[in-house]
Amino acid sequence: MSTSFARLTWRCRVLTRVVCDRMRARSLALQGARIGPKVRAGWGTLVDRPWCLHAGGRCFIEAQCYLKSVADHAMIRLGAYSFLGCGTEIDC
Repeated sequence: MSTSFARLTWRCRVLTRVVCDRMRARSLALQGARIGPKVRAGWGTLVDRPWCLHAGGRCFIEAQCYLKSVADHAMIRLGAYSFLGCGTEIDC
């Protein structure tokens, strides 16, 4: 019985994390980023000039990534199924 409870709590934690990550990605879209379906952005992800970000479908940006665009005409393009590991920094 305790094993099934542990699995249930683990599953709830994972689902909560996925929902929070997708809400962060949607908040980037509200700031002007072009975000595909099922994109996840981990906690602490920072995007300077979010309107310069284009993330394809099912892209996963892990926690504490920093995406910096130094000019309004520069673009950060992440293709579909892209993955950025924890602590990644991109300057363009």
